[in-house]
Amino acid sequence: MEYCITPQFEYALPYSHDRAAVRRDGVWGYIDLEGKLVIESKYRQARSFSEGLAAVCFQDRWGYIDASGELVIDPVFITAYDFYNGLAEVVTANSCCYIDTSGKIALYPRFENTWVGRGAHFSHGLTCIEKDDLVGFMNVSEEFDVPPQYLDARCFSEGLAAVLKRRWVGDRWGYIDPRGRMVIRPVFFNALDFSEGLAPVSIDYEMYGFINKKGRLVLRDRYERARGFSEGLAAVRFFSKGWGFIDTAGDVIITPRFSDVGRFSQGRAPVCVDGEWGYIRNTHMEQ
Repeated sequence: MEYCITPQFEYALPYSHDRAAVRRDGVWGYIDLEGKLVIESKYRQARSFSEGLAAVCFQDRWGYIDASGELVIDPVFITAYDFYNGLAEVVTANSCCYIDTSGKIALYPRFENTWVGRGAHFSHGLTCIEKDDLVGFMNVSEEFDVPPQYLDARCFSEGLAAVLKRRWVGDRWGYIDPRGRMVIRPVFFNALDFSEGLAPVSIDYEMYGFINKKGRLVLRDRYERARGFSEGLAAVRFFSKGWGFIDTAGDVIITPRFSDVGRFSQGRAPVCVDGEWGYIRNTHMEQ
């Protein structure tokens, strides 16, 4: 394990577009790949760059900046999320909607008794949306391709979306395809997004493992917590040992020792040690 940027921040997010959002002295700014501050620390909150823009909060309103730090969408939103496929979900004083990269409203869900505001994004032409306390999937024409029927849902990733379904044995998570067909049975206490062909799932209340797209458990459930794979590594938490990283074979590549971590991106991952965040390098990817 090799630090590329020593722990020194109050919080740090994964890299994107050669920039990473970091917090120091209560305010957020952005550093480059070498750890140099390239966008002034002046934001109350900040998110990672997505499709060339990053959502940032000035006092109590969110807007978007570009990689140079220039404000390109005025801070008029109560909250704002990342761009995916040219659209980002935002919350205004009166509604939730989707804007394009110019800041213009592109989609305004017209259903009665709906609540977006989930930080949901479009993937495979669909996004999850709640109506009358149930979640379904809406297309870009603002029509439901998958009617609201689930207690909760996550957005599609790699062609599958995790959905929470009520069953007589209790509420359980499974996975559907874009047509709404249940392709992995709802048997999990929790189910996260697929990435690099695998998804973290909880078989019981305490243990996580990883399944493939056929629903087969390929890495047995022995982790206290788990997150998705990125650049060949997944963050997992071992009981009493902290967070570390494993590869797709389940081998421990980075020894568990961190109190918290983020995913690898651009060869680096944010990690927390003794209350301070820094970045480690993905030497596994370089081999």
